[in-house]
Amino acid sequence: MNYLKKADDFLLKNKKVVEYLVRFLILSLPIILIVNINLYHVQSAYAWINNFLLKVLGINAASFDSFSASGLSPSLYYNEKIVRIDSACTGIRSFYLLFAMIFAFRADFGKKFRYLAIGALAIMVVNILRILISSILFFNGIMGFDSIVWSASLNLTAFAVVYFFVRN
Repeated sequence: MNYLKKADDFLLKNKKVVEYLVRFLILSLPIILIVNINLYHVQSAYAWINNFLLKVLGINAASFDSFSASGLSPSLYYNEKIVRIDSACTGIRSFYLLFAMIFAFRADFGKKFRYLAIGALAIMVVNILRILISSILFFNGIMGFDSIVWSASLNLTAFAVVYFFVRN
């Protein structure tokens, strides 16, 4: 019974936090639906941008479409190695996480949309750098860098945007 009293006291003291977490949870539920969305055109844009940047850096990679388990994926080929840009490489999950975190707050819609746009741009830039650096390392024989170091970079970007959203 003492635990129930402590839980009740905690909920009463932290009512706004609990309300935020409930709104965030409700907004986060549809993320399950976006996991298998076909984002071929976004993937192609990331592949084109990264192929361009690789050429600027002197790496003459070829860009082509390949089939994978998730369907047609733009790919980069260099040094007998292939980097596939699949739907997970678009940053859609991090963008949706950013959306859920920002819109769970009670704030002006203008401010929410402004920070959502800033966050989307930040996620895109970090994602391009993530794919570029991971591709360069992979083409030079260093594997696992994407899954080890960069997998959390997009979510950390989303958290940083939310931090500034709350601070301002």
